[in-house]
Amino acid sequence: MKARYLPALAMAAVAVAACLPAGCGSGAGQQTQTVTPAAATSTFGTDDAAAQLAAQTLLRNTQAGEESYFAAHGAYPATAAQLRSADPRLSPQVSVISGDAGGYQISVTASDSGRTVYTIRKSGGRVTYVDNNGNPW
Repeated sequence: MKARYLPALAMAAVAVAACLPAGCGSGAGQQTQTVTPAAATSTFGTDDAAAQLAAQTLLRNTQAGEESYFAAHGAYPATAAQLRSADPRLSPQVSVISGDAGGYQISVTASDSGRTVYTIRKSGGRVTYVDNNGNPW
């Protein structure tokens, strides 16, 4: 593959990776998200967009464990240990902040600083995605 095609291929891969977790398709319930170098800098202290996407993906993958636990127990897990029973691959970077029959809150921390960088909250059937500054992602 010629070198001149690599930047376009890399951009296409990032576009697909950003699209898949958001449920691209017919547009019903579709989410749009924009990843900017400034957002990556404010979240990670570096412009490492790949790390930003990896953290978001890690947290979104954790949602499957949340839903699996809910299906089996009628409530979302209140602790990481409870969530780990539904998803043994749970990353140590993921924290369960709260969980009950009405919803949950999970977050992912940066491995270098230990601070929360992204949070997902589900309450009353509504799911919100925010970064450490409270901005949607």
